[in-house]
Amino acid sequence: MADTAKTCFLIVGLPRSGTSSIAQFLDHLGVYFGDPSHFLDTSKLKHNPVFYELQWINNFNDQVIGVWGCTYVDDDVMPVETDFDRPEIESLRLELRKKLLEEFGDRPTMGVKDPRICFTFPLWRDVLTDLGYEIKTVLALRTPSAIIKSNRALMLGRLSRWQRFYARHLLAVRYFTRDVPVCRFDYDMLMQDPLNYGQEKAAELELAITDAAQATRHLSREHYHHQPDEAGTGDPWVDRIDSELRAGRLDPNEYLKFRSMALLFIGDLREQDRDIRKALSIKDSYIHTVETWNKEAAEVLAAKDQHAANLDALIQHSAMQIQQLQDEQVRLQADLKQNRDELDRRQERVDSLTAELGAISVKHAEIERQCAALTQQLNNLQGRRLVRLMHLLDRVGRGRSEPAAP
Repeated sequence: MADTAKTCFLIVGLPRSGTSSIAQFLDHLGVYFGDPSHFLDTSKLKHNPVFYELQWINNFNDQVIGVWGCTYVDDDVMPVETDFDRPEIESLRLELRKKLLEEFGDRPTMGVKDPRICFTFPLWRDVLTDLGYEIKTVLALRTPSAIIKSNRALMLGRLSRWQRFYARHLLAVRYFTRDVPVCRFDYDMLMQDPLNYGQEKAAELELAITDAAQATRHLSREHYHHQPDEAGTGDPWVDRIDSELRAGRLDPNEYLKFRSMALLFIGDLREQDRDIRKALSIKDSYIHTVETWNKEAAEVLAAKDQHAANLDALIQHSAMQIQQLQDEQVRLQADLKQNRDELDRRQERVDSLTAELGAISVKHAEIERQCAALTQQLNNLQGRRLVRLMHLLDRVGRGRSEPAAP
């Protein structure tokens, strides 16, 4: 490290140019980027595993850009030094000083990262200098085609819009850092040769690197989308800007020329953008309606499928019940036949017993007739015997009453 009491590393460059990987590399070398809980939320922004970008810094820079009646992504933000003299900027200057002290205190080595600083650099430079920091500006570079592809994958838009977006960042950062040294840090070279290139850049930034492998351990091919190629940005002028910046030949005043020309037709562009946004809004509304219909249709189909599944289950259950009933019917028919056979056997037995009972009744009647005849004979016999007995008694009586013969 240099003998400076305090150093701030300002990481600038386009979104998706490798700024997060470069920040993490500096973090491994002892540069403090703030409380990680204050970084951009990776649960909402899923294209990076970690950002090393404080949410409040994004919000603050958006406030500054808003003073000029612009938004970071959707408008052609092209400020000059006099834009930082507005009264509204002064209150923001005081707010930035307060925020930096709250986040970093009096740390000797700190880092700040936000692509918006390409346009708000003068404000950051002034406040950090007032706080006693030496500023080391780190410009992240990456293959132009990869940056444009990666940004368009996150936010749709015409190619010309992203070409202008690309040029504005490079021209602005070259213009605002025209009087200060800038470390051009090539993300593609870091990915291709992390150990050697990492050591080279650490030396340039005067950061001690005891173990290059540990300092670059976070670099992953998995997160290295859109490999380098020679496609460029698709616009020769923008490609020239990129080439001259990398070679250190880009004229800072190119920014002012571009700005003066852009201001001539930026109103038309904004009107076109409004028309496009309106058309996109109509398209989004139509897509939302179609998606709603599709969702409702899907719900109806799901309900129909569920109803069909319920019917299938009911049919299956009914078929099982019918089969059970048929099996029960067969069993009952078998039981009925068995009972009928048993009934027939019993009927035959009853008929046999009835015949036997009839024969017994005949015999009984005959016996009763015989008994009656015998009773009659007995009665007759007893009557005759009684008569004879009466005669005999009579004769005996008469014999006693007559005197005995002499």
